[in-house]
Order: sequence, then structure tokens, then C-alpha cells
Amino acid sequence: MERLKVQEVAAARGVNLSQLHVAINQRMSDRGEPVALGTVRRYWYSTHDGRASGKPIELVNIHILGTIARVLSVPVADLLNGDELGQKRAA
Repeated sequence: MERLKVQEVAAARGVNLSQLHVAINQRMSDRGEPVALGTVRRYWYSTHDGRASGKPIELVNIHILGTIARVLSVPVADLLNGDELGQKRAA
């Protein structure tokens, strides 16, 4: 089970991995902190190594996750899998 739902939320908005990477870096350009494609892949696939079948991701940078949420116009909570965290979202 995935811990992050970045890919699912992005796909629902018609955003692919490359587009997300570009948009994240445009948002973060004022901070002078580019985000590597490998990092975006880790969040996209919710894996430690950025591969579709890799070990589940364990740590995330809340600033990057927040930027992804802003790019996708969703609350950060929408990118988290509540079931994986032991929480169910109210319908």
C-alpha cells in the first residue's frame, strides 16, 4: 500500500511526472533550492529509491510535500494515505 498519493492526485489533474517536476522547481526557484527529478520520483512512486516497485518511502520533506500540494491545488492531507497512517478520512 502506498504511503503517498502524489501520483494518484496528479493523474486525476492531468499532471505527469515531468510536469510536476517542472512546476515544483518553478515554485521553489525563489528559494534557490532546485528539487532533483529523483526526489520527485520518490514522492511520485512513494518509494525510497524512486522506482515503482521499491521499498516504501519512510521520510518526506514537509516543505517539498507542501509545494507538491500547492502545485496540485490540494491540501497536504490529500497526498497522504490515511489507511497507511492508521487513520481513515471522513467521507
